[in-house]
Amino acid sequence: MSEEALMIDAQGALKLKQGLTWEEKVKICEQWRSSGSSKVMYCKKNQLILSTFCGWCDRLWPKKGSNQLCRVAVLEGVRKKESPSPITIEFSFPNQMAARVSLHEHQVLNLIKGLIYATATPR
Repeated sequence: MSEEALMIDAQGALKLKQGLTWEEKVKICEQWRSSGSSKVMYCKKNQLILSTFCGWCDRLWPKKGSNQLCRVAVLEGVRKKESPSPITIEFSFPNQMAARVSLHEHQVLNLIKGLIYATATPR
């Protein structure tokens, strides 16, 4: 491995200084495999990021069946869920003004929650 990429500290842990080449990543993965340690313990000892290290190992030793195709079934006659028609609400105010609003069901619920909050909140 290049001197710029790796150093070994006093405890024997790998110190990464810069980006590693693929060959250096392979060597680290192979060192882990021959160490007998778990990936977690090896990463802690060598101050490696576990998810990055696992990615290197997965690319080096792909899991069986990870690149296989799976069967997809096309369902006939599946229809889109029709959206319900909007609900119309009319508000009449004491000053003879009126407001009419058309909303979908979830919007009506949010409006009612907002009205309850507005009437319950002291101003």
